[in-house]
Amino acid sequence: MQRNKITSTTRLLNAIRQFNSQTGRDPYTRELLRLLRSWGYGESVLRSLEEAGLVERYRDRCSAGTRRRCVFNKLTEKGLDYLAHAELVMAIPTPKTREIAVDF
Repeated sequence: MQRNKITSTTRLLNAIRQFNSQTGRDPYTRELLRLLRSWGYGESVLRSLEEAGLVERYRDRCSAGTRRRCVFNKLTEKGLDYLAHAELVMAIPTPKTREIAVDF
């Protein structure tokens, strides 16, 4: 997987986890994409994460007093494992320049 794909995946999963810990509920898609400020690309990443089993998406009422239904996003156990491992990978520094040893 490419580094930028890992970054966007990790960012999205982190956003779901942080939203859940702050509010006590799962974010619905509009809230999540507004947080990320990424509508088109964010939606495609979200769908690919659902296909990979990292995020579970389910429909429910947006709030108790309305009839409007939203698609909520929940981290799965696989998503939490991925997040833990991705954070370790992202902590590995990438070399800025290569030093070449030359013997004369």
